[in-house]
Amino acid sequence: MNPRAFNEITEPPIPPNLKASGKRFWLQTADNYVLRVDQWVLLKQVCRQIDLIDQLQGEIDHMIESEEFIVRGSMNQDVANPLMGEIRSQRLALATMLKQMNLPPEPTKNVKGEEGGEPKQGRFGLRLAQ
Repeated sequence: MNPRAFNEITEPPIPPNLKASGKRFWLQTADNYVLRVDQWVLLKQVCRQIDLIDQLQGEIDHMIESEEFIVRGSMNQDVANPLMGEIRSQRLALATMLKQMNLPPEPTKNVKGEEGGEPKQGRFGLRLAQ
């Protein structure tokens, strides 16, 4: 049995409930890389993490507009809004997951979804780094 074939699976469907950023990352990754089973599992988590960070960023943008940088703590003291620390933690988690995916720097599929070849353009018309 070919060990490479054993480790690769056909592209699973886009997970439900992904938002725009998560879907975009899923599609770009699926279009440009041949993934192993473990990478598909991580990709799903990465996409959810991307959507969570987008949601947190929206909350922070609202916080900035309303100037709510300081909130009341449990002892009624002024403390920094906990969203700032939370988004930092989520970004670090995303960076760790992306590193775990261990994707090569160059795409492993061409535009038609075949292995190898010279990728020219992604699904969204983005030019891929060569």
